[in-house]
Amino acid sequence: MNRYVYAVLFGLASFVGQLALAAKAQLDSVSSKSGSLALQALSHGSASAALLTVIAGYCFLGAISHALPMLLVTKAHADLKSRSHSRVRGILSQRGMLTLLLTATLLLMALCNMRLFPASLAFPNIDLLFSQTASPLLVYGLPALIGGILMFWLATTASRRARAGFAAGAAMLVAGWQAPLAFSSEEQVSRAQPDVIVIGVDSLRPDHLGSYGFPGNPIAPTIDAFVAGSRRFDQAYTTQGRTFVAYMSILSGLYPTHHGARENLYPTNLYRKDASIAFRFAKNGYTTALAMDEARFANFDRGFGFDQVVSPPPGLSDFLVGTFLDTVGTNLLQFLPYSDYLMPHVAGNRAAAAVYLPAVFDRRVGRAIRSSDSHKPLFLHRPRAVRSAGQGSGAFASALRRLSGQLPCRGRCRGRTSFEAAFGTQGGGTPQQRGGGHAFRPWRRPRDGQRPLA
Repeated sequence: MNRYVYAVLFGLASFVGQLALAAKAQLDSVSSKSGSLALQALSHGSASAALLTVIAGYCFLGAISHALPMLLVTKAHADLKSRSHSRVRGILSQRGMLTLLLTATLLLMALCNMRLFPASLAFPNIDLLFSQTASPLLVYGLPALIGGILMFWLATTASRRARAGFAAGAAMLVAGWQAPLAFSSEEQVSRAQPDVIVIGVDSLRPDHLGSYGFPGNPIAPTIDAFVAGSRRFDQAYTTQGRTFVAYMSILSGLYPTHHGARENLYPTNLYRKDASIAFRFAKNGYTTALAMDEARFANFDRGFGFDQVVSPPPGLSDFLVGTFLDTVGTNLLQFLPYSDYLMPHVAGNRAAAAVYLPAVFDRRVGRAIRSSDSHKPLFLHRPRAVRSAGQGSGAFASALRRLSGQLPCRGRCRGRTSFEAAFGTQGGGTPQQRGGGHAFRPWRRPRDGQRPLA
């Protein structure tokens, strides 16, 4: 068999095997509540041509992400085997050497995936392989082996075209991740009206914040500092303990009996999108934007009056792709610049919790704000900004620190900005804790002559 065909088949087999293992693990872990939600989502969807196209596209992307590394290693093996000095040729000509290198490449990808996505279900129990006495040999030996072969190949027998392609790919990666984000700009723009930014934090217990009397080590010092300089409302209650219903009340100022929403995934014809305050902001010259990294329980869209919506595509495709596409190749693709364009259902999608990278979604928000008119004030609604379940305390604290740290952008959040954060929990605790506390912070009082929002 041709060595390159063999490499492609090796990569495809690993991709299909991971899909099968991830699907089995996901189905085994589905709770009764999640199962009912899944059935509800499935009942609203069908095997349309668009859905089949999305699934086929992700299958193709997954196949490519596993086949390309194998082809690269195979090319290096072939060139070194035919054009390197005799000792190297002798080693690489041994029977089974190509299979060994391909297996080492796959194990290296699995190691990176395990380190970067600890909750990933790709290659279940792979951590046992890297937790043995001799595991350091694998942990340090695999990168040394594969990296050494590729570097030796590039330095000795690789063609100019291969070297140029490798250098261009590396430069693209570095340039993409080092590109300035919208919230790193120092541009200052004078506006007649303040920016208004509303951030919601889902499932955050106030009694675990230092600003609310938590005696232990602070997990959210930025939040504590924010609350210390804010106007705080401790007697704040949710209209209903459901994500979508509560946010409908935040956006409309109405009780569920008046805005119509009664449950997550509620039929769109039964609630009032026109009650959203975003319409009023837009009428008064604001750019209105919604940034939400999960679209399964709160299906907001442009119909609520938002000029821009930064969110994973909602619907059945989000459930299928975001739930079952958990493979080492596609997971590592998230580190490519603009990976959210390649994989909008996975990259920056908090519903795909096992492989969620908050930084990817932050970049999407930054690009959206950068593309907005900097001379118009901004109304930004950022519901469910933090996910606590399934992440370690370090990741949780890091996500909380981004709440007030990620938004200075194009002169925004400096000066005339009203910043409201709503902290809430799900179940347990006192009524105040269940309802959450609202903190309102005017960064600077409106100047004389500024007109109030009509």
